[in-house]
Amino acid sequence: MRIRCCLLAFLLAGCQPSERQEPPAVADGGPKATAATASAAEFRAIRWIEGTWRGTGGGVDPFYERYRLLDDSTLLRETFSDSSLAAVSDSTRIGVRGNRVVDPIDDPKWHATAFDSVSWRFESLEDAGRGFTWRRATADSWTATLEWRDGSGAAQQRVYTLERFGG
Repeated sequence: MRIRCCLLAFLLAGCQPSERQEPPAVADGGPKATAATASAAEFRAIRWIEGTWRGTGGGVDPFYERYRLLDDSTLLRETFSDSSLAAVSDSTRIGVRGNRVVDPIDDPKWHATAFDSVSWRFESLEDAGRGFTWRRATADSWTATLEWRDGSGAAQQRVYTLERFGG
């Protein structure tokens, strides 16, 4: 259960796995990706992610998430402790603030650097080389691809598949 909770926190925050190694130090912090600008109307292109999802992949037990637009500029992401969806174990709000899409809204760690009607790319505001992409596959499935660099600077990637869950 503890491993599942750690993974869920990792996936929800778009962070690296808990066993990650920090990227190598770069004197100037490395290049930071430029934030994409987005209006509230453009943000609604993420509507395809609304719903309840069962995630698999990455060598972990299935996990459960729900995404819901609260208004035209805020997406609520909730993680559940199990398939009963009885208890929310974590939540965050992603949204448009100052024409930038940030995650989470109240203390941004990530910003959208690219988006269209089927994918959203987020990159770390703190660590160059860390990012995640949500990509719609069908009306009932999508992937979350997480990228980071290990201690030797080698690119790492983990892909999760999320399928609509009726729970």
